[in-house]
Amino acid sequence: MKIAILSRWLWQEYSRAGQRWEGTLIDLLLALQQRGHQIFALSQSHDFLGQPLKKICSVPNAPFDLWLVPLKNRHHHWSIIDKLAKPFVSERKAFTDAHWLKQWIQSIPKPDLLWIYGEKSDAIPYFLSKTILRAPLPPACLQINAFPCHVTPQKITFEKRNFFYSVWNQATCLAVNSSLSEKILSTQYRIPQKKMLRYRVNLTHRHLALSATPRTTAASSNTLLYIGGLSPLKAPDLVMEVIERHKASFQNWHLRFRCIMPTTEGLTPFASSVLERAKILESQGLVQIDSRLDPESIAQAIQSASLIIVPSRIETFSRVALEALLNARPVIISSQAGAAEVIEMSQAGLVFSSGSSDALFQAITTWQQQRTTFETRALHASKLVAAEYHPLSCAEIWEEIFTKTTSSISSESKF
Repeated sequence: MKIAILSRWLWQEYSRAGQRWEGTLIDLLLALQQRGHQIFALSQSHDFLGQPLKKICSVPNAPFDLWLVPLKNRHHHWSIIDKLAKPFVSERKAFTDAHWLKQWIQSIPKPDLLWIYGEKSDAIPYFLSKTILRAPLPPACLQINAFPCHVTPQKITFEKRNFFYSVWNQATCLAVNSSLSEKILSTQYRIPQKKMLRYRVNLTHRHLALSATPRTTAASSNTLLYIGGLSPLKAPDLVMEVIERHKASFQNWHLRFRCIMPTTEGLTPFASSVLERAKILESQGLVQIDSRLDPESIAQAIQSASLIIVPSRIETFSRVALEALLNARPVIISSQAGAAEVIEMSQAGLVFSSGSSDALFQAITTWQQQRTTFETRALHASKLVAAEYHPLSCAEIWEEIFTKTTSSISSESKF
């Protein structure tokens, strides 16, 4: 199958990996290519070969056919939404990406499928190209794993919600990564259930290599680990609240928290508040703050921890939870994280009611009382995760989605 993929993440992965062809999406594309598919990719960047990028260009020596277009600032698509949502009319610059998409599609061998891999407003160029420019586009599979204003829906207007319905409904199918994603799309954006297909979030070859020799014995460090950003969605404040309210219990259990999170560069008032609380707890010997976020440091932290905590108020999946299971570590996770269903299925951890510090502490208490049981289950789960979330295994699931996408074009819903 000839697969054309549109994703701004592709070039970001290459850049973040130190200009190496590796990462979640790159490993998945290479797996699909290994299974006999032809890959044609379009991504975005501010610069290329040390020069500002001003027009579409091809990337030499890439492992598949890859083109780059100039990257807009991060708020560009939201400005497009503001213009289009009411009354669906935009200035000429809003169509730049759509023109590039049309030009690129017409310059490569006719693809069987257009795969849009991203989040939020990444499907807008496709929507504009199809509905306004009337470009002859192939069946489209839209992968979405994050949604605008899904935590505070009152902040998104009816017009914007309608606009996203219009954008996403133009796709032949929507690929989602959890039942939580399905619920958000069906209840908040009125996307029909029959249009949604489930994919599996793949691990990278680096993740698999770093966990090649997971621990088979109980952790001796008595460390509870939080990894995440300093944002309300990730709920680091909930972790701080639990520690503050139950200091005596954690001291009696000889448990200590390790928090891996950014500590510099443009902290919001919320982030500054959480960091200040963490520093106070660190001075009391209850918390260790760590800002090393590279894959090797994270893998080492997970492997040396007794328990990983994912307290997110809402998260359509959680790669941290998946990496924890891969490394045979039990997980306590919020009910509003998509990976909660993976934890429940494996029984390698506990799910607590999102946003409740009491429920989180109760889950920690249960784990403390049954540590050996959860460690045994986590060890068993690590073998299943390594196999089921391998790039080649996930590529097979994407193949099924692509087949259903191309075969359902005749019955595609029209906006």
